Amino acid sequence: MNIALICDTSKKEATLQFCKEFENVLRYNKLYIESNLEKDFKEIFKINSFETLYDNEDAKQQILLRILYKEVNMLLFFKTPQELKKDKNLDFVLLDACDKNFIPYATNFKTAEILLNSLI
Repeated sequence: MNIALICDTSKKEATLQFCKEFENVLRYNKLYIESNLEKDFKEIFKINSFETLYDNEDAKQQILLRILYKEVNMLLFFKTPQELKKDKNLDFVLLDACDKNFIPYATNFKTAEILLNSLI
């Protein structure tokens, strides 16, 4: 399964902690991550199957294209409400594309937990 992971700077530590908790599930899937997580993923995790998407806006556009071409099967999208308002257009286009292409997405850690537990 291909899982895209997006988080803003204020959610980075919580996202890394979440990924540590679900490392046993994530390691069997291909992850698409933003460059702000790359260094931590290489240092902390034993996960080798991830692809780094560089530059925040370009990463979102790359994920959007992968969603539209059905190359992403799940989106984990951790942003604060303030960040969602700031990047409103592209963020909502991403979530709308998931809805239209029947791709499950999580915008909080509890929903992400449910989605990842369904993979076990």
